Amino acid sequence: MKQVKTFLDTSVLLSVFGKVRNGSGRSYIIDTDQVERVTFEKCIFECFLAFRGVGGKKPDEGRQDWAKRFLRCKDDPIPLGDATGKLHAGSLIAAHYWVGQVDEAQWSVPETFDAYMGCVKKYVSKEDWPEAASDWEKFQRVFANHRRYQALFSEFRYFLSECGVFVLSYEILYEKSRQPWRLQTMEGVSQRSTVPSEDFEIVIAALLSEVDVFVSADRRLLTAAASIETNLKSCDFVHLEDIKSYIEAQE
Repeated sequence: MKQVKTFLDTSVLLSVFGKVRNGSGRSYIIDTDQVERVTFEKCIFECFLAFRGVGGKKPDEGRQDWAKRFLRCKDDPIPLGDATGKLHAGSLIAAHYWVGQVDEAQWSVPETFDAYMGCVKKYVSKEDWPEAASDWEKFQRVFANHRRYQALFSEFRYFLSECGVFVLSYEILYEKSRQPWRLQTMEGVSQRSTVPSEDFEIVIAALLSEVDVFVSADRRLLTAAASIETNLKSCDFVHLEDIKSYIEAQE
């Protein structure tokens, strides 16, 4: 039997990766040899945001609470919502600020407390030394959380590679797709469908990459996919729970 070219959207990636991480089982979609697995670069980026605790607008996708459900191990990173209280003394602004600044900051802060205090005593007023000294441990907790996130991102990429999921990049997608067909597809889906705007690029990627089936755990997206006009709908749209029976029916 020819392999079924299967597109895995963000909700599927989050579901199967989360279940593998917490030991609740593996999914048919990543274990069967009857499918060729493909996803889109945007799905990877959306997963990274979900790991951080930055969710989408639709509960069906599983993004909003993914971090709270699956990051429970002792060495797992602390997601944004919890980091506000645990790492940043309740400051939401500080929690957001450090997400973007920590990577550079960890290399500018001296590696040892003594070296750090040496800099403090050189540049900070003496009356502020105790407060600056207490900041040392805060910095170390923030830096450690950053390293845990980097490890999680690497773990996810390794998982995709191990499962044979090909990540379609923006460059590959738009370079290989014929311009007239790309324009027709994008205009058709945007003007004559009910596909939510946050899913638009991912649905377009699946249609342009000429997969056989688009797999999602988002039932509202699958319902909206029924609105895609027939001459543009180049693949079937199937829920993750139904993909096994779908594949078996192709035999």
